[in-house]
Amino acid sequence: MTAIIREDAEPLAMSGPASVPAPFRWIVERLLHKEPAERYDSTRDLYRELRQVRERLSESVSASAIPASETAPVAVPKRRMLSWIGLTALLALGALLAAALIYSSLHPSAADLSACKFTAISRDEATERSPVWSPDGKSVACTASIHGICQVFSKVQGAPDTAQLTHASFSCTSPFWSPDGANIFYTRQGDLWSVGSSGGKPELALEKASVAAIHPDGKTIVFVRDGKTWVAPLTLVAPLKTGAPRKFASAPHSGAVQEVSSMKFSPDGSQLAVILNQSELWVQAWPLGAPRDFGVARDVSWLPDSRRAVVNASEGSLTVVDTTDGSRRVIYKSTGTILNPAVSPDGKKIACSAGATDWDVLEVSVPEGRAQTLVGGGEICLYPDWAPSGTHFLFNRIDVGAGSAIDDRSAAEGFSRRVAESPRGHPILNGPRWAPDGTRFLFAQGVATQNRKSRLTIANSSGGCWTELVDGLGFDLAYAWSPDGEWVAVQRREGDKSQLVKMKPAAGATPLVLGKASPVTRETEIQWSPTGEWIAYPSGEGISMISPDGNTVRKLTARQLTAFAFSKDGAQVYGIYRNTTGDGAQWQLYSVDVKTGAEKMLAPIDLPPSTEKVGGFSLHPDGKRFLTSIAKWPFDIWMLEGWDQPEQRTWTDKLLHR
Repeated sequence: MTAIIREDAEPLAMSGPASVPAPFRWIVERLLHKEPAERYDSTRDLYRELRQVRERLSESVSASAIPASETAPVAVPKRRMLSWIGLTALLALGALLAAALIYSSLHPSAADLSACKFTAISRDEATERSPVWSPDGKSVACTASIHGICQVFSKVQGAPDTAQLTHASFSCTSPFWSPDGANIFYTRQGDLWSVGSSGGKPELALEKASVAAIHPDGKTIVFVRDGKTWVAPLTLVAPLKTGAPRKFASAPHSGAVQEVSSMKFSPDGSQLAVILNQSELWVQAWPLGAPRDFGVARDVSWLPDSRRAVVNASEGSLTVVDTTDGSRRVIYKSTGTILNPAVSPDGKKIACSAGATDWDVLEVSVPEGRAQTLVGGGEICLYPDWAPSGTHFLFNRIDVGAGSAIDDRSAAEGFSRRVAESPRGHPILNGPRWAPDGTRFLFAQGVATQNRKSRLTIANSSGGCWTELVDGLGFDLAYAWSPDGEWVAVQRREGDKSQLVKMKPAAGATPLVLGKASPVTRETEIQWSPTGEWIAYPSGEGISMISPDGNTVRKLTARQLTAFAFSKDGAQVYGIYRNTTGDGAQWQLYSVDVKTGAEKMLAPIDLPPSTEKVGGFSLHPDGKRFLTSIAKWPFDIWMLEGWDQPEQRTWTDKLLHR
């Protein structure tokens, strides 16, 4: 394959019994030329030249025919000679096309960015995601975070303002337009909702439909319910009227993991694209057809020809995938992150959410709530934990292109050393937690999701001698040391159920189930009181506490604290609360009295408006400050025009232009 691309082919024979006529040799050499500009513009031009050569060779053979003698060489019949020439041409062309096809499928071509125009459709301090075009191509709907709640917005192209269509108490995600453009559908708390494209009161469209797609003819809906894909007849009214659903037997699947992230019908309704596990593109003919895997993709949007689709296979690039032959072509590259590409109905524009994700490590004072950045500046640094001495702290550092690591940083000098790392493609190292004596630390290997498990691991202070304690964490941060370092509390997943257990920090230790604990419900810390009396954890009631023997359980607060920790004397629990009411600061520092449950808002925490997540709460030994990390998602809706579009050609033309 390398020789075909880089080296010149051996010249065709010019003499001898099997000599090749010069005009035909020139055609073959032109076909095999390394520079695309030196090859034929189309197969039509190739056909014309082959026909002309055939006619000239035919005339030449007729004019030079000599009567055969007993000693003269036998003349080659014209028909046989022309057949041989045609066969040779077909073989040469076939070899070229096969080589180009193989190379094209393995090597996506580079993008021509010379004519690209990247302009903002909507720019705000809030995080904007999931753009989608109206059927007439005049408007774009998207979501934006307002006081921590994703709401649905729409904007007419050229209009100065963006219209907010929802004012929900829970986040609205994954919007898409009805085929007639009258309504915008979206998901909220696992149900499908609808709102008029010009506004109005939202209505529940379909219960228990976490992901949905409506066929372009408006007569069928495909949706995901309880992890299974269903199909139902549809009447496009609000609320939707559906007939009895049937299980979609040929739905794509990928091994044991089958988490449908999104579904999109092609414009002509002939194909259904499905994103599995937020990483895999599957396409199948509709309504019947075997699903086909088209490789890595986070999101997908169809081009008007219903054959090709735009995907973001990596964070900073957009790629066109041809669902006929599987070829890929990169059409745009960026140093930032590009999410949720959406192709306009005419195929000339691509709307997307673009920006950069940053995780910074902050130090926040208690009780004032003053925040300062300790580690950040474009890197992904998260989940810090103070060492018992208070002179240094551990934190995660993730490099998307290289892998993940755990660093130990000095608080005074700012010097850091690497104590553990995992190369790209290996399990992510997450959530380090110092042991009370400072000689060991816990961390998780892998990322826990609905279908994946992470492994709790212990290492010494230098990062060596890894020992795996338990496989099957429910959440990446759901573990804590007892104050004497003799026990570890862990939220473990057993099948579809979660358990709060405690165990000795040693390989092969037997987990003891804390039977009266309610399941941990959110990805946040488990904290063990410094006095040893309580283990605090997030539950359906808010924050609950259980005694280490598992016999006593009580609710601490109904407030859903994003991150929390006990005070040094164990009398208070400090926590970060996200206020989504719009009244007051969005991020607030609270204290809760352990005995009485009395709450107090200590201070607002001044975090950037683009802050979407807070992870970690590690109180300093002096009790006057704590470490945490924040995720900033300054994403806006942008529009790409003038992108390097694949031309409308036959597959042979496309290969000849490689």
